[in-house]
Amino acid sequence: MQTEGLVTSIAPDRRRIATLDQQAEEGINEACFSIAFIFRSTDAPMPSSPAHGFWLGVGLSAGAEAGEVIALVEAVIARSGLDPALFQQIASIETRRNHPALLALSTRFQVPVALFEAAVLEAETARLKNPSEALFVRIHCHGVAEAAALAAGGPQAELIVEKTAGRHMTVAIAAAPDIR
Repeated sequence: MQTEGLVTSIAPDRRRIATLDQQAEEGINEACFSIAFIFRSTDAPMPSSPAHGFWLGVGLSAGAEAGEVIALVEAVIARSGLDPALFQQIASIETRRNHPALLALSTRFQVPVALFEAAVLEAETARLKNPSEALFVRIHCHGVAEAAALAAGGPQAELIVEKTAGRHMTVAIAAAPDIR
């Protein structure tokens, strides 16, 4: 597997935290990290986002099953009329990095997963359509699906599909301003 240049974690000073090879030596699941980037600080500049595209934000409970998550995402995309080929990333909270549903979504839509720490998602609170105080008490951010989609899309991204809830998950979609 080619791992040169792949960063799985980014510190505030943008230095590498761990490569896939280092994680493999430590026994960490390579399959997950081959598709995931973790952004750890609101102080670190986010990578530049493409000028066009969509970002899918996903909030998952531990009990979410891959099949039901894929079904909800497909239904939300179908209702929105969006072209799934334009999705740039699937985004979620870092604590779900090993969740099988994220890997299944990445495989289904052939896009990478971006994972954000709660502090990064919390920085998006002012842009959320459906912030949750109850969620903040549990995980220290006011939203996952909406916040992750916005964080992945960057400061110019806007929500075009607000949080849609399923039994064990939430889904939201952000878009770059030039394709709303």
